[in-house]
Amino acid sequence: MPSKLVVLGNACRDVTYRLPSLPRPGETLNAVAVTHDLGGKGLLQAIAARRAGADLVFIAAVGSDETAAAVRRALTEEGIGCEGLVVFRGASDSSVIMLDDSGENAIISHTALAEALTFAQVKPLLGLRSNDLLLLQGNLSQSLTSSAVEHARSAGAGIIANIAPVRPWPFQALGRISVGIANEGEAREWTGALTAAAAAAAIDAELALITLGRDGCLLRDASGTLRALDAPQVQAVDTAGAGDAFTGTFAAEWMRTGDPIASARLAVHAASDMVTRSGTLSALPTSQSLQHLRTAQAGSSIRSAPSSCP
Repeated sequence: MPSKLVVLGNACRDVTYRLPSLPRPGETLNAVAVTHDLGGKGLLQAIAARRAGADLVFIAAVGSDETAAAVRRALTEEGIGCEGLVVFRGASDSSVIMLDDSGENAIISHTALAEALTFAQVKPLLGLRSNDLLLLQGNLSQSLTSSAVEHARSAGAGIIANIAPVRPWPFQALGRISVGIANEGEAREWTGALTAAAAAAAIDAELALITLGRDGCLLRDASGTLRALDAPQVQAVDTAGAGDAFTGTFAAEWMRTGDPIASARLAVHAASDMVTRSGTLSALPTSQSLQHLRTAQAGSSIRSAPSSCP
């Protein structure tokens, strides 16, 4: 089983505007509330994985501002080293999250520093060996992503790709990976498939996971078998970051147990727990709550699904 998780991603400041509804084109709305938090898919996935028990390294670009200082404090509090932070002069990256009364969101991210990060800056920090695991998202440049994947393969490390945000260049061009994770819309856009099941079959990975929000997730294993895992029914307050809670938790649990079904089930429970609270980093499940969820997940069900994907 993998021994170390290397999360190569981004970190940013999140500003969330709570609105009665998401704005239509040309519409101006007044926010009911505004909150500030730390985010970035890489940072959230790294902390979710750490809280689920992973030994990990987090690599990301930050600026020379208070957001960068807050990222360092958060990593230190979680027991994650700051050695993987690459510092640029100026402001750190940021995201604006618009959140409606049902918990649905729309997100705009400024990822200039993540895009500027190069493989030359990252390579000395990776330290990948055989049986390690590299976790990537879609916020980095194509050049860095391709080089990091090639480096991981040459080291004998596994690769998890969370295909978000979907970029013009597909991960398929990078070859087969260990695990591909996306929500239904991302997976369909990524593969061109018409259904979540077809997208799960089309993702070029040993394991494919398609998250379905309140409906749980689909898991397609190496044999092509498709399983549907239910989510606990909760009242969603804020869905921002739920996919990151899922991805980080899955990666850590899969490293720990080698059981993709149990790992996906725990990840579904972690994401469902997160959406009951507002925020991004501040809403992630704690280590203690994840341990409780390991017990609670035994009550989850696996719905029947076709053994092969159309």
